[in-house]
Amino acid sequence: MSSAERLAQLKQADDLLAQDASHYPAIFPVVLTLAAQPDVPTRRWIAAFLTRTFSARSSLDAEGKEALLARDHGAVLDSLLTLLSEGNGDAAVVKNTVLSSSLIYPILFQRMYVPRCPCVPCLAFPFFFFFLCVLPLWREYAELGVRCKNSSEASLLWGKLTQVKARVIQIWDQSENEGVRIACVKFIEKVIATQTPGIKDPRVSISPRTAPKLMDFAQLADRSDISSTIVPLNHPVIHLPALEAESQGFLDRLLSVILEKPMSLQPAVLF
Repeated sequence: MSSAERLAQLKQADDLLAQDASHYPAIFPVVLTLAAQPDVPTRRWIAAFLTRTFSARSSLDAEGKEALLARDHGAVLDSLLTLLSEGNGDAAVVKNTVLSSSLIYPILFQRMYVPRCPCVPCLAFPFFFFFLCVLPLWREYAELGVRCKNSSEASLLWGKLTQVKARVIQIWDQSENEGVRIACVKFIEKVIATQTPGIKDPRVSISPRTAPKLMDFAQLADRSDISSTIVPLNHPVIHLPALEAESQGFLDRLLSVILEKPMSLQPAVLF
C-alpha cells in the first residue's frame, strides 16, 4: 500500500471517529500498529492524531481516554516511545508526540493504583457525623482505588510512562528546534502540575484525627484536580518525596530557561 493510500484510509477512519467515538476501541489499536512505519507522512499523521484524541476538543470523554491508555498493557506508551525514539529526523513528528505525551501524563498518573485504606478512623467520630459527613468523603477518596486492576498493572504503566518522561527530557536537552523545545516545556509544565500537591481550599476544614491523605483530599479546592494529593504515602509504585523533589528541580530549570529566553519560551507557560 502506498503512503497516499494509507493516509486516505486513516483520514476516513478519523472522520468516522469524529462522528461516533464508540469506534475508538476498534480503530485505535490499528492506528498504533502503524507508528513503527518508516514513512514520515504516516508518522506525522499518527502523532497529530494522538494529540487530537487526548485533547480537550476530542469526542472522547475522560473515562474513554483513560480506557484507551490502559488497554493492551499501555500499547499507546510503546507507540509514543517509538515515535520519540525514531522520529528524530522530523520535527513535526517529535513535537506532536511530545504534546500528546503532555496530555496523556496526568490521565495515566490519575489511573495509578491507590490502595484502599483498611483502617476505620471514623470510629472516633460521633455516630451521626460519621454517616452524614465522613463516610461520603471516605467513599469518594476510596473510589480512586478501583482504577488499576492491581499493583502489577500500575507498575507496568508507570514504568512505561517514566520512560516517556525520560525520553522527552533527553529531547529537551538535545533538540535545537524551537518548536520541539517549546513542546518539551509544555510537557514539563504538565509534569510539575501533576506531581505537586493540589491547591487547598482554606474554607474547608476537617479533623486532623482523620487519615492525613484523606484530610488533604478533602481540602482540595477541586477534587477532580490531578495532583500528588490523590496518591497515598504508601503507594506500591509511586514514591511521592522523589517525585515532588523531581518537580522542584524541573521548576528551577524551567524558570532559568524562561529567564534566558523570555520572548521565545514564555508563551509556552500559558498551557
